[in-house]
Amino acid sequence: MQTQMQKHIVRYCGYGCVVVLVVWLMTIFTPFMLRSQEMSSQSLPAQGFMPDFVTNFSSVAKNSVYVEIGGSAAIYSLNYDRLITPNWLVRIGVSYLGFGTNTLQDGVATTLRANVLLVPLTSSVLINFPQSPHHIEIGGGATLLFGSAFSDVSNQGYNSLEGAFAGATLIAAYRLQPVDAGFFFRAAFTPIGLFTPIAVAPLPWAGISFGGTF
Repeated sequence: MQTQMQKHIVRYCGYGCVVVLVVWLMTIFTPFMLRSQEMSSQSLPAQGFMPDFVTNFSSVAKNSVYVEIGGSAAIYSLNYDRLITPNWLVRIGVSYLGFGTNTLQDGVATTLRANVLLVPLTSSVLINFPQSPHHIEIGGGATLLFGSAFSDVSNQGYNSLEGAFAGATLIAAYRLQPVDAGFFFRAAFTPIGLFTPIAVAPLPWAGISFGGTF
């Protein structure tokens, strides 16, 4: 049984890695789109037709740190993302959940403990608005889940279970990110598809983020 579980864990971790790889390869083409946009902007009579976000990217605040409630890690996550180009960003987050119960029934004491670490890895494309900090964000990636659990009945020894799974996550969001350092906000639709040894579980989800850009 344990060997079969290990095979499932390896298989579905592989699925998650494939999801991450595909999304990141897709976003590699974004800089080429940006280059075409910049070349076309040279023929415009006034720079005001292009977003400051694009034309003055060297002076743009590129880093954001924020807390997401809900979102790609389901409950909450602490996140860092960085703009690679005016239209492309990458993000990593972390979330930890730990919980347990102790019960006593008919003289039998039962202890249950579980710990879960979630790591969302995403990449997004931004649609920039002229002369504005408002953006539309479209992206996706994977949420890696590492978990462990054990149970102990009347101190007679415990049973344990450890595993790693991966879920695909998509992002469609409104993003407030100032050109200079300042307040960051995002409201996102973040559906999640969790790959487990039992099934693929789709979950419509959403999240709100607050933080700062620098």
